[in-house]
Amino acid sequence: MLEKESGFIPHQYDLNNEDILTRILESGTLEELEQVRDFHKLTFEQMKLFSQYAKLRKQTHEQMWEQVKERENQNPTPTQEELEMGCYIESIEPQVRAAVLNLRRKGYATYESGFHNFKGQKIGFEEKHFEAFDWDCARE
Repeated sequence: MLEKESGFIPHQYDLNNEDILTRILESGTLEELEQVRDFHKLTFEQMKLFSQYAKLRKQTHEQMWEQVKERENQNPTPTQEELEMGCYIESIEPQVRAAVLNLRRKGYATYESGFHNFKGQKIGFEEKHFEAFDWDCARE
């Protein structure tokens, strides 16, 4: 728990600090979670969602890094595609992996992808490919 790891008592946390929030959402005590909920004026449902999301993100990253370690041990030579991306395919979060690879194959250079903040997903591009895109039209 954070309290034991940090030596801080809960009211001393900077509840605007993303790293602290992430650690509390992943493995905080009920008291710490309640302090976050009160501080950010979240509903119980939002708090539950954010906590589940943080735990899923942590679990996904742990599994990814196991896959990367396995890849480094079994086949460390990157493919041409991996050289161009600057990473192994296994280091792209699995929920966006196919989308990222397809976008890159179509010429859209991505630089970030996957979990974003406490409730979303994101794929960022090196250039402003979709700057003029009409998102309202796409939803129809």
